[in-house]
Amino acid sequence: MKNNVFEHVVFDLDDTLVYYLDGRDGIFELFTKRGVPEKIVRDAYEETKATNGFNIDKLTARIRECATKRFDKFKIKREFDVWLNNSLKVYNDAADFLSTIRERGVKFSIISAGDESFQKEKVKLARFKPFELHIVPRAGEKAAILRGMIGRGICPIVYVDDKASELDAIRREFDENKVVTVRISRPGGLYKNQKSVYKHREISSIKELEGMGPGFWFPCIKG
Repeated sequence: MKNNVFEHVVFDLDDTLVYYLDGRDGIFELFTKRGVPEKIVRDAYEETKATNGFNIDKLTARIRECATKRFDKFKIKREFDVWLNNSLKVYNDAADFLSTIRERGVKFSIISAGDESFQKEKVKLARFKPFELHIVPRAGEKAAILRGMIGRGICPIVYVDDKASELDAIRREFDENKVVTVRISRPGGLYKNQKSVYKHREISSIKELEGMGPGFWFPCIKG
């Protein structure tokens, strides 16, 4: 850190930088419209999400097992791709902030938990060009990526996530001299009500990173 400023921001992806217009209901409707009970679809979704992350092929295979129904998996994949292209959106505050820091020389990276191919597809559709992109298969494993970044001289880091448990896992390993943890709480966020063990800086918009006071200013945003 030079002169008490941060030069690298690391973001979570889902519900931090991007969201789905219809939540995840569009995924479930691919199957409920084919007569699969919604509970089976949602349970299968949570199962596949917990095993190295969701992707549509794993979900289709699991639902075929649970519902004993046969589907044209290629048709479902085509419908899913159309849904994803239409539904995935970048939050306006995130788009504005990333544009600002890109113009002024501050780097950003992304660490996301989930299926590698699916998460990378979302980053591609969002047209993000992070300095580094890392995908971990399970929640709670992001600290290892940050450890590697710090080892390469990227320090201190501002890390932004909507999930308190992810931020707590990072705080257990690093103090604020290395990683400043910031929790973004968006209206309707999946983890908005999750309780944290440690104290994290709180924001409701990415743009609030610009105004968090002395010692948190980015060199490019001082005016």
